[in-house]
Parts: sequence; C-alpha cells; structure tokens
Amino acid sequence: MILQVRNLVFSYRNYQKTGGPFLPPTLDGLNLDVREGEHVLILGECGSGKTTLTRILTGTVPKYINGNLTGSITVNTKNVLETPPWEMTGDIGLVAQNSDEQIICPVVADEVAFALQTAGIKRPVMLRTVEDALRKNGLSAKAEAPTGVLSGGEKKRLLLASLDAVNPALRILDETFDELDGQGKADLAQRILSDGGAIILLACRPQDVYRGVFDSFYFLKDGRLQKTDEETALAAGGGDWPAFEDTGGEQCVEASGVTVVRDGGFRVIVPRFVFRQGEVIALCGPNGSGKTSFARALVGLDDVPEGRFSLEKDRRTVTIGYLFQNPDYQLFLPTVREELSWPDGRGDVDGVCAQLGLDPSSVAAVLSYPERKLVQVGTYCLLNRPFYVLDEVEGSLGYEDCRRIISLLRRNGAGILLITHDPVVASWAGRRYVITGSVMEEAR
Repeated sequence: MILQVRNLVFSYRNYQKTGGPFLPPTLDGLNLDVREGEHVLILGECGSGKTTLTRILTGTVPKYINGNLTGSITVNTKNVLETPPWEMTGDIGLVAQNSDEQIICPVVADEVAFALQTAGIKRPVMLRTVEDALRKNGLSAKAEAPTGVLSGGEKKRLLLASLDAVNPALRILDETFDELDGQGKADLAQRILSDGGAIILLACRPQDVYRGVFDSFYFLKDGRLQKTDEETALAAGGGDWPAFEDTGGEQCVEASGVTVVRDGGFRVIVPRFVFRQGEVIALCGPNGSGKTSFARALVGLDDVPEGRFSLEKDRRTVTIGYLFQNPDYQLFLPTVREELSWPDGRGDVDGVCAQLGLDPSSVAAVLSYPERKLVQVGTYCLLNRPFYVLDEVEGSLGYEDCRRIISLLRRNGAGILLITHDPVVASWAGRRYVITGSVMEEAR
C-alpha cells in the first residue's frame, strides 16, 4: 500500500474570530487506501475540500496554512505529519489547482530543474532529465521562455514536466485536466495509463476523457469519501445542456484586420470578429494559440499593432467585463463585501452573494480557488456590463455552476464570450471562433 489515510479530520483556523478558534471541519473522518500503480478519481463540488486534501497529503497543511488536524497519513511507510515535505520529494508530488501558486522560477527549464538541483543531481543527468520532461509535455520550444508568458494550459504542462523530472511514487493531480486543450487531455489520460505509477486525480466535474483511465472512484462529500463505480461517477453532474438563446441587443463590438502580437514573435491574425449584445459565443484553440492574448486586446488591456476595433480602447475597458483565468489577478481587498463594494458601495451586495452562495463577511484570501472565481463573478454582476469575456470559467467548477454564472451575467441582456477547452461548454454557444495556426476565424 503506497498511501494510507485513517480518520483524517481537519479544520481551518477561523480568522474572523467569531464562533471559536477553528471553523467547522472541512474533512471529517476521511479514510483512503491507494495501492501501488492504482489510479484513483475523486470528484467533489466546489468547496468540498479537494484542494485541502491535496495539501494535507503533501505535507503543506497545516505546516504552512494553519488549522487543526487529527488522524494519520502514511506515504511509502513515511508519516506525512512528522516528515518535512522536502524529504518526501521522491514519494509524493503535486500538480496544484492554481499553477501560479506553485511556479517559482522565471524561466521554463529552470522550473523543471529546480527540484533536481536541490536534490544534488549531477548536471549532465539533470540536463537530460529536464530535456526529456519538456519534450514529453510539448514544451521543448519553450525551454528558455519566461514562465510568466505561458498560457494557463502551458503552465499545467510545465507543472506536469516538473513532476515527470522528479518521478515520485505517488502523483496528486488537482484539477489538472482543466486548462489543457483536447490533445493535452488525451495525452495526459494515455500517460496515466502507460506510466504505471500511482495517481490521484481530484476534479469538480466528470469528463469523457476519464473513461477507462481510473481503477477506483470516490465522491468527496461532507468531509468523507464515498466509494462509487465508473458509470455513476462519470454520470454525476452531467445532462443534456442546451445552447443559450440569443436575446438580441443594440450594441456590438467588432474587430477588423487585427493582429495581436506577444513576446517572442508570437502573433494571432483576426480578419474579422463580431461580438453582439445578447448572444453567447465561444473562442477555442490549442494551448498557447493566443486566445487570452486576443481577449486582453479586445477588452483594452493591450494595444494591437495592426487593425481596428469598432470601439476605442477607453470605451472597451468600461464596456466589456473580463473574468481572468486566474481570479487572484483581480482580487485585492480583505473581505468579500469590501471586494464587491469597491469603489463606491454599489448595488445589492448581499443579494448577489446569496445568488452565488458566498458569505459577504468571509476573508477573500482564504476562500477556495473556485469560490474566489465566484467573487470575480459577483463583482461583474454588480457592474452590469453589456459584454463579458469569461476566460475558462469552467476551471474548477461544475457545469451547473458555469451555467448559473453565465445566466447571472447575461440576465440584463449581456453578450458572453466563452474562452474554453471544454467541448460541453463550447456547445452552449450559438457561434464559435477557432484559432488554427495563427489565424482566428469563425467556424462554419
């Protein structure tokens, strides 16, 4: 047995100082066994404790994030609660839900090499290992690129490459299929099958690519794991989701002959793009193809060297709301109420929080990653823009949550642009743009 978890109970510290020093348990009597080479899928809703479990298993909670923990965890016969995390590098490794929490080096190859350097691996071996890991994850051409310019999917690939370089006995993947393009998802599924190591994947929603990949299936609910079977697990949260109807509207944003450029000679050419109020459209393309780069130009964050938009830059910045792929780029105030009320106490904060299931008195920084995404949504519900760009809104959220978010944002007739790798989410759009090579065109 490579992993044994017994009667795990964990509560976060209560930073609001009401109702006692600790919050109610996030994990409450959780037990789990993982055999060598076993592939385990754990599904759980937003805020169910999946990421908390990954951090406890890898020894970072409660060592670096305070809380009260009881129970026992053994990985490769080592007591996780008593062994420093750096002594377990070869035993257990993590691909974090939020890539930016984990990437520490400014250059791609250096990030993959970091753990090998700290372990004292000889340079020739280290260089070969880094090269192999980058190639395996489709990042050879990005070896000298700054990590900060990678797309969300490329950052996931980088973390997978770092894990491959170390090759731990047990790999923990927290929402790792999210942000990967279709080919990346298929490649990762095949690698899980062929590599032979023990894997735990934690995810908020089932995907077809999981079929035939995992041996054991669990739901994480009420702080405990409930064992299930593949069919039940992959049917959870599913449904026949219709496309959103075009409600019509007077406003429209267009791009004509636009070229978007980025560091390193990267460019995307957009002959024509039309975004009408009231419609839901999708933008799809491989990791690193320029979807987010175009979105940044569209909303007025970046200039373009060629072409024109129908609205001037200063008008686009106040007309189009942009939900960043990583919510932490947009949250900066202590509580949810302060975040939603800034700068002028606008709107019905309590009503929006009730719709999104948020406590307005919560400390924003200690919310789960998907809950922080909901805070982003709440901000734009109150701003009531006529257009919104949602950059991979499905990341770490279930389909019902995604549809609820889209419905809330378009309740007054807003147009929605969905940047997505998920074919289910893309199917909700009335029209779709696709980036192929370096050209973005409407799919026919």
